[in-house]
Amino acid sequence: MQLQDMSLRDSDRSIDIFDEKKHPLTREEVPVDYYKRDPEHKHIYRFVRTLFGAAQLTAECAIVTLVYLERLLTYAEIDICPSNWKRIVLGAILLASKVWDDQAVWNVDFCQILKDMTVED
Repeated sequence: MQLQDMSLRDSDRSIDIFDEKKHPLTREEVPVDYYKRDPEHKHIYRFVRTLFGAAQLTAECAIVTLVYLERLLTYAEIDICPSNWKRIVLGAILLASKVWDDQAVWNVDFCQILKDMTVED
């Protein structure tokens, strides 16, 4: 799974609930051209590593997360793009942790990791 380069992506099919511009995960202002700039690999890695490290998630949970992301891309009419990748990945990690781990991480635990996020988000 990877973000498609803007020049290769034929559309940006998304759902409003995943849109970082409408529902940011941080208090920092989202740049106007945010949806045009693909995130660097190191930013994606840092986001995932932070969640897995802080929540003490396993490698098996990472595989289940990847399966959920692949299924989303295959069966839903949605594209992972710069404006929605964080929320989609976060949702897949949350679901995978609840399904795979015997002692699943609570949603509120992720709110402590991502300081500006609330359970309602």
